[in-house]
Amino acid sequence: MRAPSMRALGVTLASGVLLTSMLTGCAQSQPTQAAQQPGVAMVAKNRLTVDISNMRFNPSVLRVRLGDTVTWEFNDQGTEHTVTSNADAQEAFASDVQGSGTFSHTFIRQGTSRYFCEIHSNMGGTVIVR
Repeated sequence: MRAPSMRALGVTLASGVLLTSMLTGCAQSQPTQAAQQPGVAMVAKNRLTVDISNMRFNPSVLRVRLGDTVTWEFNDQGTEHTVTSNADAQEAFASDVQGSGTFSHTFIRQGTSRYFCEIHSNMGGTVIVR
């Protein structure tokens, strides 16, 4: 039986080094949230919806994660509303006056943001960002 040539040995070795560096590079190039914080699984950011109907925000209290987007859907049979953060809210946001369609806001700060409808003062809600 013939011993492998130096060239064949070199190609085999180079291939192994290349494969190892590719695998190692991929594993280290994009650390997951779980790797950064033990016991926490990486979860995609959520898109959450608040229904505006029957003169209410439903749900009226919403708990979200940092980076989540909340979308308010105007479904109150054409009745116009706004989604407007209170002056003391953690984040400021405000929709136009709308009778249909949607308004979205992505929350980038932890804390509590209360909001209301500028037209109907009895309508209010809260977004808690953790």
